[in-house]
Amino acid sequence: MDWLLGWMLTYSGSDCKLWQYVYGKCKESELCRKTAELLPAIGYDLTKHRCFQS
Repeated sequence: MDWLLGWMLTYSGSDCKLWQYVYGKCKESELCRKTAELLPAIGYDLTKHRCFQS
């Protein structure tokens, strides 16, 4: 699970559909979803990734 979040935070490729797919899978997992919700507390926010709104 930790590599998924790390990958989503650092992905700078052009395939936003791939990023959104992985994000969707993360949201399906309670542990991944809860961890992603805690990221803003340490200065990271998946909703600010350029692929989030694409």
